[in-house]
Amino acid sequence: MKNQLAKIRKEAKLTQEELAAAVGITRNYVSKIENGGVCSLKVLSAIAKKLNVKIDDIFLA
Repeated sequence: MKNQLAKIRKEAKLTQEELAAAVGITRNYVSKIENGGVCSLKVLSAIAKKLNVKIDDIFLA
């Protein structure tokens, strides 16, 4: 599914590695999500919290 995760992460001045470490996943998993891969609601919620956005913000253009 198309998402805005990479854009939001870069605006927050975080690398994939930093985001991954903050939410307890691997950098490869962050990359997979940014490229349209699926993830659990738990992971998505943790990412949104770290980036200080709503989950909807990640998926809405």
